[in-house]
Amino acid sequence: MQEAIKKAVSDHDSLFTHLRREFHRIPEPAFEEHKTAALGAKYLRGWGYQVQEGIGRTGVVGLLEGQGAPASGRTIALRADMDALPMEEKTGLPFSSEHRGMMHACGHDSHLASVLGAAYVLAQFQRQLRGSVKILLQPSEEKPTGAGPMIKDGALENPRPDAITALHNWPDLPSGQLALRSGPVTGSVDRFEITIRGRGGHGARPHEAVDPVLIASHSVTALQALVSRCNDPIKPLVITIGQIQGGTAFNVIPDQVTLIGTVRAADPALQRTVPQQMEQLLNGVSAAFGGGAVLDYQWGIPSVNNDPAFTQQTKAGLQRWFSPEQVIELPEVSLVGEDFSLFLEEIPGTFFFLGTGSAEQGVGLHHPEYAVPESVLPVAVEAFCAAVLTFFGQE
Repeated sequence: MQEAIKKAVSDHDSLFTHLRREFHRIPEPAFEEHKTAALGAKYLRGWGYQVQEGIGRTGVVGLLEGQGAPASGRTIALRADMDALPMEEKTGLPFSSEHRGMMHACGHDSHLASVLGAAYVLAQFQRQLRGSVKILLQPSEEKPTGAGPMIKDGALENPRPDAITALHNWPDLPSGQLALRSGPVTGSVDRFEITIRGRGGHGARPHEAVDPVLIASHSVTALQALVSRCNDPIKPLVITIGQIQGGTAFNVIPDQVTLIGTVRAADPALQRTVPQQMEQLLNGVSAAFGGGAVLDYQWGIPSVNNDPAFTQQTKAGLQRWFSPEQVIELPEVSLVGEDFSLFLEEIPGTFFFLGTGSAEQGVGLHHPEYAVPESVLPVAVEAFCAAVLTFFGQE
């Protein structure tokens, strides 16, 4: 079937471009992807899929039951995220965003086009497929809070997939290159708030106060020691303070200061140790200056952890469809967050990357000028088809 699939992908290149442009024009925020979801559902129904809408609020599930003999009874899921970012687009593209202040700056329009493109191609071979294909169009990846509600609403049931895969466009890789690896490939995403408590006073008489601004300043610096001196340097870890709040006037020492930030780790075991380390450090720094600290640590999503067996099977299949040079081992883990990790906690799968080469022009994800080159869409579509047929043993 390989040559037949390749020909079908080549013959329908214009469809993938059309899909991408349609979705690019109508970017919508998390859990408000109503137009996007309706459009995706319409296409899936038209191609013969059984469709469910409103899964996880705005998610869509499509099912194509293979009829090939002998049928394996196995199911593989392909997932695409739908939401956009609250940004004003500056690409200058003729199909730029029609929704002011919203933009597909993370390339989710290309993810939709790739998965739906694969859904279309695979539907043309329904009678030959020896298993079923499930399409998941997920809301709210950017938050990231969309995968959980979809799972809760039964997206992975009736039938339950035996495997799942998804991709993300990646500016750091050459255009059209595919990269994947076993184990962790992204970071966990946790949020924390630290309340530093002191005793307010006059800015000219600091000796009569306990300055929480000073304590907060030392705490920000000290927290980085957890990364550089208390953590194995070959295990990725990031602690970032994104907000500092406190004070009402230039000459007043406030009673308290709040630090808000995120922790990212690739190793789940490392992720679990961080809150205790933070609490010990913060208590020590605060006590040294006569103050106190309260840590509110909020667990988020885990790292994306690719199943080794399925990942290696998929990688080998992709290298047979493309070439060993085009399909490589992902060179490094990225600590960006991805709630595809929640699907992987339920069933084995792999999350892989598609190069767009955009970083060479100094433009990357979440940039107002970022746009996925349309030349990579057929590669993504074929990669999804290859993953499906490799899983079914139908290459």
